[in-house]
Parts: sequence; structure tokens; C-alpha cells
Amino acid sequence: MAWFAPIEIRDRRRAFIDELKKHVPVHPVTESTAEIAGQLSAEQAAKGISLPADDLLIGASAIEQGYAVERRRNLGHAAGGGRSGGWEIRLELVQPRLSI
Repeated sequence: MAWFAPIEIRDRRRAFIDELKKHVPVHPVTESTAEIAGQLSAEQAAKGISLPADDLLIGASAIEQGYAVERRRNLGHAAGGGRSGGWEIRLELVQPRLSI
């Protein structure tokens, strides 16, 4: 039997997502995104590092959109803790923003 959140919680979540999408661009995952994610995964695997698929897709999408992606050890996590084994993914805008 599936569990569903009460209507008021679902409505609040929906309102949050709708508001978030007004301020944060949503980019599709494309074939190119998947290729970049595969390349990132292979590069990290060669170093003995395994990253979750969601982190790989976020990083690949960011690279595809012109962001630099930096991985660094997050010492705030317990050893080996966190979804990325204690690693933090940091995105930085490479291309300057255009002012209109």
C-alpha cells in the first residue's frame, strides 16, 4: 500500500516547487548530459572514486550549461558520511552573466 502525503502538505510542496521554478532555470537531461556524466564517472572510477548517479547528472548538466564543477572533501561530514562519501560538489559560473 502506497503512502501519500496529506493534501495540505502536497499543496505546500507544489507551491514551493512552482515558486522555485520561477527563480531557478530548469534544464533537461539530454543525450549530451548522459555522455558527459559517463565520462565523469569513468574519470572518477579510474581514481577509485564512486559518485552517485544524481551527483554525476547534476555535475554533467552544470558543465553542459557552462559552469565549472569542483569536487572537494567536505570535512564537515563524518568520515565516509553523506551521499557522496563526504565529498562536496561545488558549482561556479564560468561565463559572465549578461546584464540587460
